Amino acid sequence: MEYMRLLRKERKKNPAPQNVYKDEYPEHLKHLYLAEKEKLKKEAWTNRVNRSKLRMKDKEEHPPEEDDGQMELNEEKPGASEETEPTLETKHTKPSEKEEQFSIPMSNRMRKKMLKKTSYQKHKRSLKGSKKVKEKTRGVP
Repeated sequence: MEYMRLLRKERKKNPAPQNVYKDEYPEHLKHLYLAEKEKLKKEAWTNRVNRSKLRMKDKEEHPPEEDDGQMELNEEKPGASEETEPTLETKHTKPSEKEEQFSIPMSNRMRKKMLKKTSYQKHKRSLKGSKKVKEKTRGVP
């Protein structure tokens, strides 16, 4: 008991713990360790950039299925008026917010994080759903 009390007093006197894990290298080898550390850091960065480039390349080669569906609809109606065609072109020239978000290369983890809804958004959506159900039961259009 006495020993534990003394230990507690000693800890109170020296509150700042010493950092056990330090990057202290022998002076004659320090430059080698630092060079290797820098090399590993650069390799990790290039791998990350290459992965994002491949992801972007795959996206360009395989466009989303929604665009394919629109193209099929246009092919099925060969007698469509010329007025509808320019509107489709303007849609493709001005990307939406979602397309802009995905045009920036980012990891899958970050993409999921951005798409994840906040609790406020979930609550708001549930209120909208319950509001629609109430309107249907009342018969209000």
